Amino acid sequence: MAQQSINPIPTVLNNYRVYVNNTVLVGTADITLPSIEQLAETIKGAGIAGEVPVSVLGMVKEMVCSLKFRTIENEIFQLGVPTQQSVQLRAALQNYDAGAGGPSITALSVRMQTTPKVLNLGKVEVATAMDSQVDLNVLYLRIFRGGVELCEIDPFNMIYRINGTDYLAAVSAAIN
Repeated sequence: MAQQSINPIPTVLNNYRVYVNNTVLVGTADITLPSIEQLAETIKGAGIAGEVPVSVLGMVKEMVCSLKFRTIENEIFQLGVPTQQSVQLRAALQNYDAGAGGPSITALSVRMQTTPKVLNLGKVEVATAMDSQVDLNVLYLRIFRGGVELCEIDPFNMIYRINGTDYLAAVSAAIN
């Protein structure tokens, strides 16, 4: 039985792999995960001293994920196919376990349903990486750390769950 970490201190992302439609994607240099930005409305009026931005419960702005490649790869064009595709990042997060006095690993899984947004083929220069990049629209996002769900965002199915609480549940109940 594995010993429970007493005081894990997050240190680095040790390594990762990317899977597209359950097949390992090779050639990525790095990935920029999507930002989760709330839709907001600025309110003002009687009884309010100025303007106040108010987030719209569970509503998010466009989410985009970027995958960079060192050169033009077949996978860039696979990701450019104008259909929805499953993209999953599986990573090993390395911690320093102060209780055990050494490193420990925590699994990170980021699951996305995506469609292509931009295929940037990069630059051509002698003896350098081309820095090709694919930007993907993220239609669905679900993140697990150490097997525990941190978030699930699914605008089409009215789900905005963070740490086990679905903040759109009351909205869904009100309109269904």
